[in-house]
Amino acid sequence: MNQASDRIENSSSKRWGLVDVIVVFFLGLFLGVFAAVLGLLVFELILGHEPSGTFNFVLLTSLLYLGFAVSVWLWIIKFRGVTPRALGFNPVPIGAIYTMFPVFLLMLVVNVLVTLVMTLLLGPYENPQTQEIERLIISKQDLIGVLFTIAIVAPVVEETLFRGVLYRYLRSRLGVPISIILTSSVFAVVHFIPVIFPLLFVAGCFLAWVSERYDSLYPSMFLHFLNNATMVLLLYSAMKL
Repeated sequence: MNQASDRIENSSSKRWGLVDVIVVFFLGLFLGVFAAVLGLLVFELILGHEPSGTFNFVLLTSLLYLGFAVSVWLWIIKFRGVTPRALGFNPVPIGAIYTMFPVFLLMLVVNVLVTLVMTLLLGPYENPQTQEIERLIISKQDLIGVLFTIAIVAPVVEETLFRGVLYRYLRSRLGVPISIILTSSVFAVVHFIPVIFPLLFVAGCFLAWVSERYDSLYPSMFLHFLNNATMVLLLYSAMKL
C-alpha cells in the first residue's frame, strides 16, 4: 500500500477531538505520577530505602512516561477505537530511516545558529537540561540507564503524544503549517525550561515535519533518538576528557 492510500485509510478512521487530547494528557499525568509513587513504595518495601541518584531518575522518569503511554492506549485506542495507523504507526521503507542522518545534521546546524543568536541577544547562558544530565552520568552504568530513558523511552512516548495524538488532531482542523507551529510550541513549553525554548521549538518543527513527510512516527522517533543519544554521549565524552 502506498503513502497516498495510507493517508486515505487513516483519514477515514475514527478521529479524536480536543477533549480526547486533554483527557490523554491529564490521564497520562495521573497514571504516571501514580506509577512513580507506587514504584517508590515497592522499591522501599523490598530494599528498605528509596532509590537514589541516577537509578531514581531512570525509575521515576520511565514510570511517568509509562503512564502517558498507557493513557494513549486506554483512551485513544481502546476507548475511542482509533487505530494505531491513524496515530502514525505506519511502516516506512528503511531508506526513510537512513534519511534521518542528514536531517539530523541539518537540525544540528540550525540549532547552532539559533544558539549563536540567543547568545548574542541574551549573553552566555546555562542549559539546565545538560547540567542535570551531567550530574546523572557519572559511570558507564549511569550512562546506560540515562540513555535508555532519554534516548529510547522519551522519543517513543513523546512522539506518540505530540506528533501522534496532538499534531494529527490539529492537522485535521488547522492544516500542516499552523499545526507544526502549535505542536512545536506546546512541545517546547511542557519541558518547562524557558531558556532553551527556541531550541526545543526548532527540534519540534523538525520532528513534526519528518512525521508529516513520511506520514509515520517511526522516522521522527529515530530522529528524536539521534538527537537525544548524541547529546548524552557528547556530554559523557566531554566529562571523561
